[in-house]
Amino acid sequence: MTPIADVSARAAIQITRAAPLFDRLVDAVLEHRTSRATTRPAAANPLAQNDPAQLDALRERLDWFFPQFRDLYFELLREQLGADLSPVLSAMKDERVQRFLRALDTMRPALLCSLQQLGREMTNALEASSAARRGSERAGNT
Repeated sequence: MTPIADVSARAAIQITRAAPLFDRLVDAVLEHRTSRATTRPAAANPLAQNDPAQLDALRERLDWFFPQFRDLYFELLREQLGADLSPVLSAMKDERVQRFLRALDTMRPALLCSLQQLGREMTNALEASSAARRGSERAGNT
């Protein structure tokens, strides 16, 4: 990647707040690794004991993949936005847009909780509807 594109890739990650995607990927890789490690004998595998020093060392090793993630993310943005990439990134630098993105980050836990509750209500409504339909079908068959 050219130095100019590298600067743009760095800016894209920062402006779009995409770095947490990489953090979640690292967490998922570590979780997968430690869950596999717990199936092996603890004496043969320090990860089975969830050794914080070992996990930190692994996290540090995985952080070396961040430039690859940054480049991949930037290339996907470039594919999707084409010539509009620079103007879109410039527009996203606006403080109002950044405030909106911060608000999304802040409200995400409450939104997920609310959506889970809404999902339960939707499931209950469908179950109640199905039960009522079965009841009316039985009543019509008698």
